[in-house]
Amino acid sequence: MDLKKVPESVKTVFDKFPLVEYGPADLPNIKEKKSKKSGTVYVDDDSECSIYPESVRLITTLKLAGILDKFEIVTASIHASPIKSLPYIYLTPQKGQRTLYPHTKSFYDWLRTAAVTKLPEFDHVKLRPVLSLIEVRLRDAYLMTLYGYGSNYNNIVLRHMALKYSSGETAVPSLLPRVLAYTTYLSQDRVLRRNNGPLNDTVRQTILTNASEALHALDTLCANHSDLGVLDAAIYGYVWTIMSTDLRNMAGSAEAELRTMVKQHKSLVSLATRVERELTLKPHVLVNSTN
Repeated sequence: MDLKKVPESVKTVFDKFPLVEYGPADLPNIKEKKSKKSGTVYVDDDSECSIYPESVRLITTLKLAGILDKFEIVTASIHASPIKSLPYIYLTPQKGQRTLYPHTKSFYDWLRTAAVTKLPEFDHVKLRPVLSLIEVRLRDAYLMTLYGYGSNYNNIVLRHMALKYSSGETAVPSLLPRVLAYTTYLSQDRVLRRNNGPLNDTVRQTILTNASEALHALDTLCANHSDLGVLDAAIYGYVWTIMSTDLRNMAGSAEAELRTMVKQHKSLVSLATRVERELTLKPHVLVNSTN
């Protein structure tokens, strides 16, 4: 038996999944090709129909820094992630062989040295209270609206999972997407309950009130804005996602309260439009049950 070749019995396993077999002479070229990138960015989704604000935020941050093209962008699943969350960055061995968790102090320290485009100076500690308006208040309201409202879960989450894990654009949710959607819902529900306690009508209204206050504060902050920086990428990630997702209210009969609130804050909408225009990012595509 020639150990350098794949046995015929094993090759049959790949009848439906292409197997590429490389000779020894080709292997150095593959290694060299892989080493040209600084690393890999693993995101939930990088399409114009993304429903994952943190993935949009990370891609925007890297593009603001002028280094997005240095990374390979890979769409992954949170269930297959070694850290059980997305997005994250894996740097190639010669760049430090480490995993970077976005929007932590170590990430921003790395970003300062890796950036090609100079970003406005920022203090991560001083920026933390402002970012918490986005990462806690706005995020909780978004997760509640997307996963906690039946119409959005059925028409957006399930459909998105079906399209993500199939090759056809007319996919109907099968068992696998349904299981993945449900387990994702459970993980996001745990986040909501950890931050707010058991969800009831009073708690839901409090979450929306907190989001409204956060949006007002961020809108005031962005009223007289100049250079784009990491805070703008964070705001854009959520504002863009909320505006481009056809979120409905609890009954599914009208636009979700959160989406209406975002659209009422003109400075935030203007900022999102500016980021999209200046960075030539993917335009808004409304995500709903018919897309």
